[in-house]
Amino acid sequence: YVIWRSQVQQCLASLFYEHGSDGDVRQALSSLEERIAESSAVRAEGMARLEEAAKRVSQKDYMQNSGQVRELIRTILLTQFEQPEHFIREAVQNADGAAEDKGRNRIDVYLDTARKTVRVEDQGRGMSRDVMDKFFFNLYASMNEALQHAAGKFGIGAVSFFGLGHEYVRVDSKPEDGVGGLVEVDANLMRGNFRPTRRQKGTAVEIKLSEKSPVDFGKVVEILERDCRYIETPLYLHLNGETRQLNFSLNQPNSADTVTFKEKNIEGHVRRVEERGTLDLLDHRIRLKSVQTTGYSGAVNCSGLETIFSRDV
Repeated sequence: YVIWRSQVQQCLASLFYEHGSDGDVRQALSSLEERIAESSAVRAEGMARLEEAAKRVSQKDYMQNSGQVRELIRTILLTQFEQPEHFIREAVQNADGAAEDKGRNRIDVYLDTARKTVRVEDQGRGMSRDVMDKFFFNLYASMNEALQHAAGKFGIGAVSFFGLGHEYVRVDSKPEDGVGGLVEVDANLMRGNFRPTRRQKGTAVEIKLSEKSPVDFGKVVEILERDCRYIETPLYLHLNGETRQLNFSLNQPNSADTVTFKEKNIEGHVRRVEERGTLDLLDHRIRLKSVQTTGYSGAVNCSGLETIFSRDV
């Protein structure tokens, strides 16, 4: 499989060798192998459903029926996400990718539980109207991209914003080059005309959820804290009048109980714990899933590699 086992094994083994716990390493790696096999089986089942969805997208006039499109979006989301709240991970990933220099970007997530709104802002390169038309609001292109990404790549793009039971999805973007704008998509997936942007830089995506939307704001916060904390872009959560930064360093200082490693396509850390632990598996520094371990905890990022993990099993 594509996460480089030999490198992870070497780091784990060196940590436990110092403490005379080599048997625990073998047991933990055996458990990891079993989890990967189970995840692959679930992945295959999900891919069969996605293949059927892809056939429907290619049918003539299919994309003209908003009810059918919403059902297709729901199929994609249910295949990729165990919970609808995982859309926030897609939004953060998109915002994180809006700038190559992570230190010059910033992501702010605003949650308003009373108004049932979620807004994600970045200070990245922004989108011109042409880019928004071609990639963000072209649902046919977006869903084909999502189906391709679901086959093993990370992220399903803008599709995740339109399957939550929204009253509107509003996008406001100011690009480095070209003309930006503000535009909305209503509950029936009908898009309005561009209006002048309100932003000085970057992109803001706001989703107004309907009363019937299944999204739980508590779970959104939990996913932000658990899945997005390792990204390099500064990430801030604004909730109930309070603001706090969520980032947590992936590269921990080496110590008697901690080993940090960094190579071309893999980096992370492991640390010794008493009894049971958890290993977070990341791609582009966003958590794909976690596996239970014995005697250690940590996080491993595998950006640049294809992964076989179904992200929310």
